[in-house]
Amino acid sequence: MWQGRIHARGFMPAASPKALNAISRTIRRWTLHHHSDKSCRNWPRCNNPYIQGWITYYGNFYRTQLRPTLKRIDIYVMRWARRKFKRLRHQTKGARDWFDRLRRANPTLLAHWQLCHGNGRTSGAVRIHVRFRERLEVKALRATRQKLQLRKVRFWRKADI
Repeated sequence: MWQGRIHARGFMPAASPKALNAISRTIRRWTLHHHSDKSCRNWPRCNNPYIQGWITYYGNFYRTQLRPTLKRIDIYVMRWARRKFKRLRHQTKGARDWFDRLRRANPTLLAHWQLCHGNGRTSGAVRIHVRFRERLEVKALRATRQKLQLRKVRFWRKADI
């Protein structure tokens, strides 16, 4: 019977470690970083259905658990860029910067970017949010000034009568 006690343990249904390992193995099998002859528009067409399927199936209850596994794709994309472009060959930070620019320019290129980097957690979003707040405050100040002016006008009109 109930008797005011909770008998269940905390449980969050999510992808099992075995499933996450299978996803990691599949990503590794794609060998994205060895396809430097292809452009960055070609291989997402082949891989996005798989990624979207994993997000839909395993991320039904606990999506954030997929993030570390799916971020491996980002690492392989950076490796691909280092092989593709000579200027990035010896620059890990340069490849990271290139990846950030790619992600900002094409936010829907890979299906997992919305899950891993979206929802206001992208770099640069803090600045946009602060600017948005400042604009709201400015609008609020303008609105209060207009109300004060309207109140003054209404007061003067009542006084004139």
